[in-house]
Amino acid sequence: MKKFFLLCAFLLSASSVFSRTGFGLQGGFDCGSSSDTFVSASVRRDTSPWCVSICAHFSNPFFSSLEPTGTFTAAFDDYFVNERIMEHIDIYVLWGISAGFSCDFDGSGERDFSVGTGSRFGVGFDFFFFGRHLEFFSEAVWNPYLGVEREDGDFSFMGKVDNFPCSLGFRIWN
Repeated sequence: MKKFFLLCAFLLSASSVFSRTGFGLQGGFDCGSSSDTFVSASVRRDTSPWCVSICAHFSNPFFSSLEPTGTFTAAFDDYFVNERIMEHIDIYVLWGISAGFSCDFDGSGERDFSVGTGSRFGVGFDFFFFGRHLEFFSEAVWNPYLGVEREDGDFSFMGKVDNFPCSLGFRIWN
């Protein structure tokens, strides 16, 4: 977990080195049937429609204590519509892909794990301040996925259609 936060700090500080790149953090929750929370680091370039984020997932603090779930995902989103609707507000529509890995860290001899991939479709708003150097954003995404899991030595297919991650975050642009 310390490595994740060190990576986030590095990405935020590195924004002064790259030209017109935004580095940021976001947090959110899944509005689907098995709700969890997540924290992610993201990077987005002004010259490319792609946004990349790496997420660490946690148990939902409303239903239990906030603990790491051992799940990590990466998302690659294409902002194919990105229009300014007011001086400081943009709206975007995205599609993308996600890939995830989950492993239990209970110390038992057999490791249970799962891997999956899915598509992403969503919409969001950007709010820019200080000459477009500080961005706050909010997005809602539909992210159905398929994968394989190993539990107690048995392999099975898994899938989730009602996966709706919603997030709030910020990026610092140079």
